[in-house]
Amino acid sequence: MIGELYFEGWNGRAYLATLVDEGSEKLEVAILRGVSTERIVAEFRERTSDRLNRGILVAYAEEMLAKHVEGASFGSGHFWRRIAPILQLLDVDRRRVADCLDAHGIGDWWSAPFAIAEQLPLGWEWSQRFDIAHEVAIASSRLDEYSTWWITPERLPVTLDARTVRSGQPWLLDYYQSRPVVGSTPLDFGNAKPPVYEIASARDWAEFVDSYPYAAKSFRTYDWGYPGSAGLVIPDWAKVAKDWDGVHVSVSGYPSAAYRPLPIRHGWTVLAGWHPGATVWLRWP
Repeated sequence: MIGELYFEGWNGRAYLATLVDEGSEKLEVAILRGVSTERIVAEFRERTSDRLNRGILVAYAEEMLAKHVEGASFGSGHFWRRIAPILQLLDVDRRRVADCLDAHGIGDWWSAPFAIAEQLPLGWEWSQRFDIAHEVAIASSRLDEYSTWWITPERLPVTLDARTVRSGQPWLLDYYQSRPVVGSTPLDFGNAKPPVYEIASARDWAEFVDSYPYAAKSFRTYDWGYPGSAGLVIPDWAKVAKDWDGVHVSVSGYPSAAYRPLPIRHGWTVLAGWHPGATVWLRWP
């Protein structure tokens, strides 16, 4: 089932709660008032049934996804992490909502893989054919030298799937920078068929990092909700660049994988600082 990918882990369950309640306010108020967990879950399920019956969840699925993505790393993200045990109790509702979204075709394109004819340039990088290999080398050499909010290397070209841009503005942005300028015309790659690694789920990201691991001894993660960075493994971008021109995270892959600790063979990893539907380029195609 495609739909259930949206609701995996605490981040996906937080999207479920955002969709049902149009934000976190109802759950926040209930917790502040000392309402029991059993009552909170029961009332949430009642609201879910009501909104499913009235078709509201389908109508607001994309709008609430955008709201959730904007707050996943900042603000509301801290609240969702704190109530992760409560979110885990919403499993039955997760399946019901996923069934509804799938039945109505909502999100069919969310799981779409990289499409070369639909890539819009994001930011200034595409206007200057700079030495991308040099930037990748710098990013790899500094993996243990500085703290960051994000796993993604800085100063690399990024494209967005055209369907994540509406009226000239991206509607799904993980705010690791101020709102960047997005191009209005898809890039012309000619006959190129660049190899692009596809991330469509949390499992995909874990396998990706397992394939190109870098044990981050001093890499600091600021506040993703996890103490310290012991055992954190991140992608070795220089090694990735030897095999792949780019890495694409689908819209459905983001709520599944982002901001949750994922166990891998030699520790754990996390996806952070990646726009849903974005491709980060490690080599010019």
